[in-house]
Amino acid sequence: MTDSVLTTFKVPPPEMFDDYDTGQWTPPPQAKERGLDGKAKFIQYQAIVPLADKFSWRGDKNGFLMLVIDGIKLTTGYEFKKDYLSSAPFPKKDKAGNVTGTRNASTLGNYFRAHGMSVRPSTEDEYKAYAEATAGREFSVTIDWEAYDSDSQSTIADSFDSFPDDPDNLGQKLAYIERNGKRFWARARIKRYVDQVG
Repeated sequence: MTDSVLTTFKVPPPEMFDDYDTGQWTPPPQAKERGLDGKAKFIQYQAIVPLADKFSWRGDKNGFLMLVIDGIKLTTGYEFKKDYLSSAPFPKKDKAGNVTGTRNASTLGNYFRAHGMSVRPSTEDEYKAYAEATAGREFSVTIDWEAYDSDSQSTIADSFDSFPDDPDNLGQKLAYIERNGKRFWARARIKRYVDQVG
């Protein structure tokens, strides 16, 4: 049965299909590969830092200076939306997982070392100057995968190993997880900034 009132709906022009936009999601590259010993190891990728106009600064939850970089890109073409680099020292933990102090290392410090910079900044201005010196440069990273359910605001998977094996490609993973009839797509995050200071 149809309504007695005639309704005319809009339709897009047929030219829309000439340059069809399939969306922004790009599957992330594989995070691990099997070595000659048969063990899965994280793959090291080259990444490119965007220009400094993609840098912003804020405080982290404890008030430490934090750099936010929008658009670090792997040389494979995969791009990260945002990366958060805090100057806060990492916690030091005992074998039971109890925090016993802090380490002389931070995410932002690891980022500097990945650029071969053995620096000792002591002011906010010095941190910013060292960070801006990395703009446009290449450096090495490893990545990991995660999947997130935006409806329930919960993490579905927090590691590459949590994703199912790809039945058509030995040693690789499918870039999604299916739960309760819904598909959750993988996105990559930087796991480690590879130290170049040695």
